[in-house]
Amino acid sequence: MKVVGKLKSLKQISPSKYTSLKKCTYRTILANSGTKQILPYSPSSHLGTIIHECLNLIFSNKINEINKFSKKWDELIEKEEESLRRKGLSLYIPLSKNVQGYTIKKLQVKSILKKKISKENFEETSTRKPYKIYTEKWLESADGLIAGKADFIFNSDSYSKLSDFKTGNILDEGAIKKDFEDQLNLYAYLFKENFGKYPDALSLIDLQNNEHFIIISEEKCETLAQEAKSYLKWVNQCISDIRIDKIANPNEEICSSCLFRPACEFYWRKKNYNSELKFDDVKGLLVEVKKFKNGNINITINQNNQNILIYRIKDIFEEFLRDSLQKEIAIYNLKRVSNLTYQAIKTTKIYYAER
Repeated sequence: MKVVGKLKSLKQISPSKYTSLKKCTYRTILANSGTKQILPYSPSSHLGTIIHECLNLIFSNKINEINKFSKKWDELIEKEEESLRRKGLSLYIPLSKNVQGYTIKKLQVKSILKKKISKENFEETSTRKPYKIYTEKWLESADGLIAGKADFIFNSDSYSKLSDFKTGNILDEGAIKKDFEDQLNLYAYLFKENFGKYPDALSLIDLQNNEHFIIISEEKCETLAQEAKSYLKWVNQCISDIRIDKIANPNEEICSSCLFRPACEFYWRKKNYNSELKFDDVKGLLVEVKKFKNGNINITINQNNQNILIYRIKDIFEEFLRDSLQKEIAIYNLKRVSNLTYQAIKTTKIYYAER
C-alpha cells in the first residue's frame, strides 16, 4: 500500500506533536496529506480519549457530583462504542471487557472527582478574584506556526498555572520524561503569546492524582519555540524538494507505535526486528488458505523460501485472502509464537504488499 496524491507541507506544529514529529516526521506528513489511519488504535487508546474528556470536565467543575460522572462516563462509552461499530471494530466492544485495567482506571477518575481536585488545588488562589479556568484552551503563537489545546489553565491577576493530563506514566527512572517536559515548555511559550506573560507554574497530572511540576525557564521556552519553528521550515523544504528520505526514520521503537506502516515505503526496507515486541508484521507470497468450522482461518505464506503459518485469522478477511492466493500480501499486528508461526489478534490487518 502506498500513499496516493501529493504530500502536503505543514502549516503549523503543536506542542504535543513536536517531539513525535522529530522522531519520525514522515508519519505526521502522511496524516497531514490525507492518508487515513491505516492500522487501528488499541482498545486502551479509545478508553484514554474518554478519560481525558472526563478529566477536563472535572477540572472545569462541569462534573461535580458522582452521579453526573457516572452518567457522563456511560454516555461517552456508548458514543465511543458506536463509533467503533461504524469503523468495523466491533471486536473491541464492550470496552469494559477489552481494556486491561478498565475498572481500575474508571475508579481512578472517580477518585479524582471525589477529592475535588480543581477546588482543592486552587482553593487558595481561587479566592483571588478575578480569575478564570480554561479547559481545552486553544493557544496559538503570534505567527501561527505553533498552536495547540492546553488541557487546563488557571489564570488570575496574581497567579497562573498550566497543567497537562496524562493517562500513562509521567516519570522515567524517577524523572519527568523529556518529551513531556518539552511539551509543557512549548505550551508555556504559547501561554505567553496569548496572555502576555509566562505562567507561574507548569505541571503534569496523572490518574493517581499526583501532580508533577517543572521549573519554568523563559530562555528555554523561547529557544525550544525557535527550534520548533526552524524544524517546521526544514520539513517543508524537504517536502518541496521531494527529499522524503530525510524525514523518514524507520526504527524499532518508532515503528512499533506507528499506525501508518502499511503506507510507508521505508518501513519494510528497514525492518529486521530480533527483539520481542507487542506486535510483529510479516509479508510474503500467500500459498494456502484454510477455513475451519469455527470460522477461523489459517494461512501459509512463503517468505524467502520458508513457509510461515498464521492462524486464528477472522473470517472477515476470507474474501480478500481467497482473491490473494499466489500474490504478495503484508499482515500487520501479529503475535509471534515462534520463528515460523504467528497468531492473529484483534488489531490484525491485511493488505497487498508493494514490491
